[in-house]
Formats: sequence, structure tokens, C-alpha cells
Amino acid sequence: MPGLTGPYLKVSRAKEHLDSLNSGINEFRESESYRYSAEENLQTSEYIITIVFDEPPLPLSLIVGDFICCLRSALDHLAWQLALLTTLPKFPSRKVEFPIIGKFGSRTEGIISDATKGIPEKAVARIRELQPYNRGSAYKSTHLWRLHTLWNIEKHRHLTIHSCILNIQFPGVKPPKQVHTKSFDNGCILALPLSSKPDTDLKPWATVDVSFGDVEEGIELNAADLIDMYQFVGEKVIPGFSSFFSQSPVIWKP
Repeated sequence: MPGLTGPYLKVSRAKEHLDSLNSGINEFRESESYRYSAEENLQTSEYIITIVFDEPPLPLSLIVGDFICCLRSALDHLAWQLALLTTLPKFPSRKVEFPIIGKFGSRTEGIISDATKGIPEKAVARIRELQPYNRGSAYKSTHLWRLHTLWNIEKHRHLTIHSCILNIQFPGVKPPKQVHTKSFDNGCILALPLSSKPDTDLKPWATVDVSFGDVEEGIELNAADLIDMYQFVGEKVIPGFSSFFSQSPVIWKP
């Protein structure tokens, strides 16, 4: 019987990867992932602080890739189950998938038609409502476009780890007017007024975060963004099609 068990199992597996990712990021944060040094520049009357941080562990990107794959696959499994509603006892077309389209163009209708062959008309209407192109020029800000794009990047191009983000605060200094920064590949240099040295803690308070995405596509997501994406797919998109199925899903829990 067609149902949502498969899609929900995929979502549950994505949640496992998400939990593993958060554990890995927390471990990275708690490690000594950055180092700093300070010196006086009497010629410029500046107090120079150099901070160098370690690159995030590449295996984190592999976990994100598995998360993205499971979450995107859940939507295709959903489309297949919807098509089964009208095609049984035969299987749906091999072209059936959950289409995700950023810009509406001349080929959009044909792509959606091929991808949703056999899916009930009302379900297709719901799929259309969820399309990123409905957001116009803001389509790149949608969860579905980001999910689909990262899925393709992870499959065909490169790992999706983006960068390490370091948030630094210095007691007694009021940025941004008094602090000048210059970034390099794995760190930054901060120039403070030399007069602020007595009020500046030599142990700056810093928090580390990790982002994922792709520079060319303009995607940069942190763990919180991935949680939002997961919740959107697992708690809004898939449940929105539950009325098409008579059988309640059996959700596997680890």
C-alpha cells in the first residue's frame, strides 16, 4: 500500500546525521581550535592581535552530505508513493521525482509534468505551491532550492564544507570604530588603538562556528540553518501530503 513510511524513514535517517553533525561541531568548538598572539606597533600606535584557527574537520562535510542526500531522497520517495496511488499494480514512470525549480522558464511546465506523471492532480498543485520559483528573485533563500542545489553539488562537484566562523569579543573595546580587521585564509589580524591595551583582555572571548555551502551558488548555512531545513521538510512538506494516503506511516525511531 502506498504510504509515507519510506519518506519518514529517510527523514529519520537525516535526523541521525544531523545529530552526529552537531556532536562533531560541538567537539570542534570545545577543542583548542584557535590560537592568538599580541604585539605593540609603536610606529602606528596600534595593538596588533593575530588569531589563527584550525580548519573544521573535513569529515563534518561528509556527514552534511549524507544528511542532504537523505533529506532530498525523502522528497523523491514521497513523489513515488504519490504516483503509486494511481499506477498500481504497475510501477510509476522512472522519471517520477519531486521537482524543485528555482526560476520559472519555458521548460518548467514540461519538467513538472514529466516528474509528476501519475501523481494526483491536487498533490501536483501542492508541489507547485512549494516551488522556489514562487518566491521570484528570492528563490535562493528557500529551503528546497538550497537542499536541491547542495544535493547536486555534493554528488557531482565537491564537499560542501564552507568555512570556519570566529566571533571575537574584547573587554573594554567598543567595535567597530576602534577595531580594524584583516582576514586571511585561516585567521585574522585585529588592530586596536595602543591606548586600549590596558583595558583589553589578552585572552579574547571567542566562539567558533562552522558553515557549509558553496561560494559560487551563494549558499552559506550553519547547523541552525540545517535544522530549519530538516524541520521544513519533515514537519511541513511531507505531512502536507498525508491526506492522500489512507495508511498511517510507521515511523522508525533509533
